[in-house]
Amino acid sequence: IVSLASVNSNRSATTGASSGPQQSYAGRQIVYDFVDPTMGGRSSSRQDDFKLHPLTGQLQVANRLDREAYLDRAGVLSLQVRARELTVDAGTVAVGPDDLYESILNKLAPFIDQSDNSTTISEITVILMDVNDNSPRWLNATEIEQMSRAPVWHQRLPSDRDTGRNYQLQVRENSLPGSPLTNKNEMFVYDLDSGDNAEFEIRLEDPFNLFDVEPKRVSGFSSVTLKLANTAQGSMGGGGHHAKTRQQQQLQQVLDYENVNERKYIVQLYAQEIRTNERLKSKAQIQINVIDVNDNAPEFKEAAYVANIREDARPGKMVKLVQATDRDEVSKELRYSLHGQSAYLFDVNAQTGLITVAKCADQHHQTPQQPQSAMAARRFVGQTGNQHHYQQQQQQIRPCIDFETQRMHHLMVEASDGELSSKVPFVVYVEDASDNAPTFALPIVDVVIEEGAQRLEPPIRIEATDVDQTSTLSYSIVEGNFEGFFAINNATGELQLTRAIRIPHDDLSAGGLETSSSSIESGAAGGGLSARRQQQFNKMTLIVQASDGEHKTNGTIRIDILDANDNAPEFSRPAYEKEISELAAPGQSVLTVRAFDVDRGNNARVSYRLERGSHGQFDINELSGEISISQSARPFDASKRDNYTMELVA
Repeated sequence: IVSLASVNSNRSATTGASSGPQQSYAGRQIVYDFVDPTMGGRSSSRQDDFKLHPLTGQLQVANRLDREAYLDRAGVLSLQVRARELTVDAGTVAVGPDDLYESILNKLAPFIDQSDNSTTISEITVILMDVNDNSPRWLNATEIEQMSRAPVWHQRLPSDRDTGRNYQLQVRENSLPGSPLTNKNEMFVYDLDSGDNAEFEIRLEDPFNLFDVEPKRVSGFSSVTLKLANTAQGSMGGGGHHAKTRQQQQLQQVLDYENVNERKYIVQLYAQEIRTNERLKSKAQIQINVIDVNDNAPEFKEAAYVANIREDARPGKMVKLVQATDRDEVSKELRYSLHGQSAYLFDVNAQTGLITVAKCADQHHQTPQQPQSAMAARRFVGQTGNQHHYQQQQQQIRPCIDFETQRMHHLMVEASDGELSSKVPFVVYVEDASDNAPTFALPIVDVVIEEGAQRLEPPIRIEATDVDQTSTLSYSIVEGNFEGFFAINNATGELQLTRAIRIPHDDLSAGGLETSSSSIESGAAGGGLSARRQQQFNKMTLIVQASDGEHKTNGTIRIDILDANDNAPEFSRPAYEKEISELAAPGQSVLTVRAFDVDRGNNARVSYRLERGSHGQFDINELSGEISISQSARPFDASKRDNYTMELVA
């Protein structure tokens, strides 16, 4: 067995590694060659790395050796060398010093003794000593997988000696300290050398002080992880849940996708040998992309919203447009909603933030004491054959905006991105509108007026009110103002007399109509006022209207005219004549006179008397006006007195 010394892996070509015993050309000569030039297939064409002199047996390095190119990572190679005898005739072969080893073998081949006892095989062990001829290399998972399937790792490594690489990693902006950064292909670092030549450190060059790398030291091969640095660790000092919360808040202040200048970070990773003189190193450039997450609540453009709306605004009328934005790109669609005790008065478009007046009950038929009414509705619930089935339902009708009920609505408007939300105050001021009709405190007023009065004492005022603050009321008489005796102040509603009320009557002095006692009692005579006309003067009914310009309400003033005794009775004739016999007896009726009074009631009761001229011969019934011959009358004698002229008083 021939054992050769170790050959340094960077020994230059033609350097002798070892030589066998020198053989003379006298007698039997020996020729040397490799049994398996390919090393039994365990490496790729290694016959070019070593050469064996066919005649001297000297083993030499033929090419630059690369320890990392062999299957045995320890650098141990086994070479099988064969020694065979030549026949005597081989001495006639001319071999020159410049002949190639292969040429020499070809020349000697015919003279090689093929018998078994003329051949021997020996194994030579070559130990390649590692030299630091490889820098650490940055790889990805795909390359590692390819290398694992290759017979020799170096066959799959990039041939380019520039060992710098570029990686792209990503991190969610709300990641906690210590969280690893992710990427599609893991990072690996690998040094093909061994021993101290493969000991290196990994150093992160991070100007932002946001990241950290693991591991810090590597021997030969390792995966590499970049993570968020625990920058708050030194200042935390424990603290449990509150400390963790502060830590997360501190991190979120640093990683903020919404800051366009902080969406990407570039850092450098260096792998550098620590136990060699050369200190070979390689660099990897890392681009870290911050991934947006929904960590920001929507923000309204205004801190609070204020709107004014008339109480008579129709459903669908725009009240306010509220808008919010979300800094998170992943939260593009916001949803709006209204909250508050009176939020039902308004609708909000969930997508646009447009707030409008909601549908409601008819405000003219809705009272504050009845905030909600119901209406019947039918809901389709099924079908049997051609028959449809419905279910009766009560639908709530919401009340309307009403200034008189509530003049200000305090609401909250909310914007949500599905996870986070924010609210701002929304105040709606209701403006008064003329949506209520005036009302009279006393819809019917009874008034007594004395005939002939020049003014109303005390003053008479019919007053209405309107709950609408913006309304101005005006008053007018719309019916019953007989003969135009009355006027009303347009602004105050005070009733006024235009002139003194005098109950008119017809002149009864002509015509000589006599009246019955009943007509006397009532104060009317045959040619006097008609019953209807008399009634119009006795009682008057005024219809007074209060208006706010849009709505009107009527009130009633019932007026009783108190009769004044301002009319003297009048006889039906200016004079009466009657003939009687001088034989007329006492108590005999002569005639009945009639008088009337246009006044009413007791003011129209008339009594009669004979003032003078009767000479005691005649009496008159003071109630009926009947003139008769007095019971104490003396007998009449025409020759002595043939006429009596008497003065009657009613």
